[in-house]
Amino acid sequence: MKRLFILSVAAAAAVVLTGCSALEVAKQSDFGACRPTTSGKTVGHVSVTAHGLYLLWIPLITGSVDQYGTPCFLTDTANPSTLACAVTKKGKELGGRKAIDLVTTGASKGFLFYYKTASASATVIK
Repeated sequence: MKRLFILSVAAAAAVVLTGCSALEVAKQSDFGACRPTTSGKTVGHVSVTAHGLYLLWIPLITGSVDQYGTPCFLTDTANPSTLACAVTKKGKELGGRKAIDLVTTGASKGFLFYYKTASASATVIK
């Protein structure tokens, strides 16, 4: 009984602490007098981050890139290529034509079960 309780608490903690994602947008008005680029009119700067818990290469719980802040199961979203796509998609929604200075990062910790995180950001221009 005690072992089941500890296992349940560990599983609940894994669900709560992993599988998160965030989208942040800084619009041109947030930059003040600073222009981040000289080529084109800046629409804003978009940043996306996702985290997840994996078993070997299998994603167990990751952050959703469709509904930010909610977890999704068995979907690999904590990788730079998925997040780069999410950044450009949001850039188009904001009215941008190009994403410049696209930067992606990814890291992981663990062995059998591991925690993986990735992020992507870009400046969107017209």
